[in-house]
Amino acid sequence: MLHFLYALVVYLLAIAVTFALMGLPVALFLQVREYFRTGSSRVPIWMTVVIGAAYLIGGIVGWAVRPTQWTMTFGQTFDAAFNAAKYGNSVEHQAERVLMYPWYMAVLFCILAAGAVGLFLRLRPQRA
Repeated sequence: MLHFLYALVVYLLAIAVTFALMGLPVALFLQVREYFRTGSSRVPIWMTVVIGAAYLIGGIVGWAVRPTQWTMTFGQTFDAAFNAAKYGNSVEHQAERVLMYPWYMAVLFCILAAGAVGLFLRLRPQRA
């Protein structure tokens, strides 16, 4: 039962982070617009870029560490995860599991990047 609860918490966290990152392009647009209007931004633009890049890099790393027995490309895997009629139920279920590697790794990288950015902002000297 504890394993199930742990898996559920991780899964819900991954969903929450992914949905939160959907607003990243909007946040970046608003930051850039504020910068061009006022010459400065309340939140540094590089923070948004770092967190978005960490998500993408994490996804790439997650795909690189997938099981070596899985020979399908990312596009085929994505298609197989949603198309049981074409690939069969067993391949669909395996494809769904394989897609968890890049997704969870992307979320992990994003959380680590956000923590590193927060730590950097906290430890850097304040300007007078």
